[in-house]
Amino acid sequence: MQYITGIFARKVNSDIAGDGSVFKSRYKSLLVDTDTYLMRLVRYIHLNPVEAKLINDPEMYRWSSAKYYIDNAKTPKLEIESEEILSFFKDKKEYLEYLNLGNDKVIKEIYSRKRIPSILGSKSYIEKIYKQNKLQTKI
Repeated sequence: MQYITGIFARKVNSDIAGDGSVFKSRYKSLLVDTDTYLMRLVRYIHLNPVEAKLINDPEMYRWSSAKYYIDNAKTPKLEIESEEILSFFKDKKEYLEYLNLGNDKVIKEIYSRKRIPSILGSKSYIEKIYKQNKLQTKI
């Protein structure tokens, strides 16, 4: 990811005669406790351009995969695996209704922090992961 984002940043900076970071922070992976937390993350990602007031509907953002989850748009050459997430819903309309609920307080609070945790889940789950890996708990 560092290589890809580095190339992208150089291209953008070249196009706009800029210098420096293009992204807010480095790529981050999370260990996720349950499907509930996974669904919250997917919703957070799909609602990012809406919350940033770039667009009104998540499926309208050019760089988002939301449109492939919400309607029957033809997926691009880059394969998008939406089936697993959509399996939690009766149909795509129900997924759109889920998105329209907006982000919950838990996710908003986590992503408003300067340092986003590497594990997303219940307190007991996080403690279990720290214990299994002999790390000191920071909860």
